Amino acid sequence: MNLRSSFAVFLLAGGLLLARAQESDTSPGSDAQALVPVNQATRFLLSNTLPHLADSITGSMENRVILRAGEFQQEDQAIVTQLPQAKGRQEAWVQMNNYWIEPVTPPPGQGEALIVPIDDMRVAEVEGEVTLIESANESSKAKPRQIEVNEDMEVPEAATLNTAATGSVAIMVGGHTSVRLVPNSQAQFHYDVSGPVPRLEVTILRGSAFCKVGKLPTGHIPDVGVRGPVGSAASIGSSDFFVQTDPVSLHVCLVRGRLLIGDAIPLAVGNMDWYPSDAEATMDTGPQIRHWPKPTPDTKSRMDAQVLNFALHQADNLNVKIKALLSSATSPLSSDDQAYLAQVPRITWYAQAAAFP
Repeated sequence: MNLRSSFAVFLLAGGLLLARAQESDTSPGSDAQALVPVNQATRFLLSNTLPHLADSITGSMENRVILRAGEFQQEDQAIVTQLPQAKGRQEAWVQMNNYWIEPVTPPPGQGEALIVPIDDMRVAEVEGEVTLIESANESSKAKPRQIEVNEDMEVPEAATLNTAATGSVAIMVGGHTSVRLVPNSQAQFHYDVSGPVPRLEVTILRGSAFCKVGKLPTGHIPDVGVRGPVGSAASIGSSDFFVQTDPVSLHVCLVRGRLLIGDAIPLAVGNMDWYPSDAEATMDTGPQIRHWPKPTPDTKSRMDAQVLNFALHQADNLNVKIKALLSSATSPLSSDDQAYLAQVPRITWYAQAAAFP
């Protein structure tokens, strides 16, 4: 794929960076406006609505058409033209293909040296205003210190990180796992390497985080759990996922791997009895979204769309390097740049379209 030919389509409130889409025969549909044939073709206008996943959309296949983002005219990105196969169809959806969050310094593959020591938590990237509060010392009456966060700073056990409205921070844990806090977030990190497999527990006190669980040079995969004010998610194996929290619920968008979602994180995340729900996703099946507590069937699709919209908006804001690479229009991408982009998962979702008068 020629990445230079990709272009951005900004259709949601925060704007979403679009990479080139691919063909699909997935069969979503909804209550889009009736399509009107125009000179043996149909023109479409993207609706400024929430993104949808294929499994959250229902409708009649014979009245549906699936379009590609690449079929939009570059000079007028909101219009699709010259699609005679769409004539007479009553529902239209445009398949989008987005880069997920760009990687923190990538975890090593099996057999390669660790980027940071196995027992270390360290700041890999920091943007804007971010502070660290050390854990309270029970033997001391001194108030815990609040420290400005800088790159390559070690994160002490049980420390709490805070990001302001303009801040974000990425933590590399043991060279195998990374956690990126989005703006307006607060999280505490507990990391235990005393057993045969490292265990990381991230308690999100406020806000949201992108998580990537990798593999150790030994081939082992650490136990990683993320807890919110309500609910928790535990990774089973390597994974890429996003966790959004609020005072009464937890929302997870899983892009790759397997998660268990429930009420509490057990000492060993392999104890599935603690988890009444799970999710599994691959690049082929597309993202899976889960909520805790579980929503009712009539509210789940709307909640899924809201979580996906928020996650894509955050990824777009934080993907500084990806946007710089895609916006460059001179020489072809270097092999290093291509390798960098190849590490980033991409997810497929659907935008609603309607006839353009």
